[in-house]
Amino acid sequence: MQYHKYHKKIVSELLAGRFILQKNELFDVITQKEKDFYVSFFKESFGYEMKVTNEFIYIESVESDSKLSKNITLFLAILAYELDREGKNFSQEIRMGYFDIEEVKQRILSSEYKEVVANIDDIMNLTQLIKKMTDRNIVERKSDNRFCFTPAIELFFKFAEE
Repeated sequence: MQYHKYHKKIVSELLAGRFILQKNELFDVITQKEKDFYVSFFKESFGYEMKVTNEFIYIESVESDSKLSKNITLFLAILAYELDREGKNFSQEIRMGYFDIEEVKQRILSSEYKEVVANIDDIMNLTQLIKKMTDRNIVERKSDNRFCFTPAIELFFKFAEE
């Protein structure tokens, strides 16, 4: 079978748990030409559902029990709670704001929920969590200490609601 030149990259990105964001050329390849093929390909080959939104593409499995996804959701919930407590519109801040890793870490350490996450390495070692989130295109690093969330964060908001 003849695949197009981006096939291997698309498959490896999605199987690595990365979100393909709208600003990535692979997004256009999938949405404009190959959506039906990839939906079928991931279902038949791996049993995964490929999800396509207006802003990102990802795959999910009903068998998945991702510890990282749960930790990201917990981190996001505490961050949102603390921003709200400060009188900020947490939804707008998370969707459009820039964050300093040390400031976010201090928010978590001073949160009334710090005991809930005290034994979760991913959250207590925030730099490591931000790196994992960057690797999956959930956040974008602006410098060594600053980051912002990508549109993929919407999936975690949805997960938290459910």
